[in-house]
Amino acid sequence: MQFVVLSAASDGPMGEANLEIIGGIAAATALVKAPVPIITVDSIEETCEAVVAAGGGRITERQRVGDYGYSSYIEDSEGNVLCLWENP
Repeated sequence: MQFVVLSAASDGPMGEANLEIIGGIAAATALVKAPVPIITVDSIEETCEAVVAAGGGRITERQRVGDYGYSSYIEDSEGNVLCLWENP
């Protein structure tokens, strides 16, 4: 899968820490047809176990995304698709 990483950073208001937004653009697939929220987690495996225990489902296995990290798509108990992100 080709994936382009985008990021934007700026100084926060009134001297707050740097605010950063990171995302990416990939071609649409049968799974990903619209923007998908990405949630950074410490462990994709542990988070997927918790999602399944709470009534959600695992859509894809943990996969490497270039040198940037790992991702896995899940579905919450309401059917919403989310992406879990794990830094290398």
